Amino acid sequence: MGVRSVYLRPINHQGIARKLQQGDNLLARWNRLHCEFIDLLIARNHRTGRFMEEYYFSQCLKRVLRFDADNHVDIRNPNFFASDYVVIDHDGRFYPTDEARMLSRIGRIDLSIGDVGTGIDWAKVDVLNSGAFNHFDPDCIHCAYQPFCGTDVIDDLSRCGRIDVPRPETWFCGRHLSLFDKIFEILYRNDEPTRASLAAWLGVAGWNGNIAPVHP
Repeated sequence: MGVRSVYLRPINHQGIARKLQQGDNLLARWNRLHCEFIDLLIARNHRTGRFMEEYYFSQCLKRVLRFDADNHVDIRNPNFFASDYVVIDHDGRFYPTDEARMLSRIGRIDLSIGDVGTGIDWAKVDVLNSGAFNHFDPDCIHCAYQPFCGTDVIDDLSRCGRIDVPRPETWFCGRHLSLFDKIFEILYRNDEPTRASLAAWLGVAGWNGNIAPVHP
């Protein structure tokens, strides 16, 4: 149907969907599903010659290999709030992200950072920004993936109620460890189907998302 990109996302924990009963070992189940889907995409791309990506995986892949890959806010580092975007709700309140708006909407925590009448509450923004980078985190500084990864203060608040949770105990860390493990696993593969998908996802010259690779 001409679809080039699909974005797989787990059920959002910041809104009313958090009430759904999703069973045990949710993170491990999600990571396994996502890894299997990447392998399925590689096989499909090779079989059809029409290249499709999983959007977030491609963003993380580019983050590993390109210094300028800083467009996706989930893996910016630092990822300071209210620096280049804010969310304005229907009542005029400002929020640092849409997830922060959802947390406020369900009564979990008030993460509004001002409104159109009074402006931005920079003191509140500064508190959030204190956890918006991983440069000095006692766990992140020992992680090989630190240069490519970020933080998610809002998700930490949603799940744990605080922003100083040990990094390995967070959903964000568990998810991204699996993502970057998968990225490096396929980078070190030595087979044509994987190389073809990698080239297409990275936009390497000489490859096209509609046709199979042309061999010399």
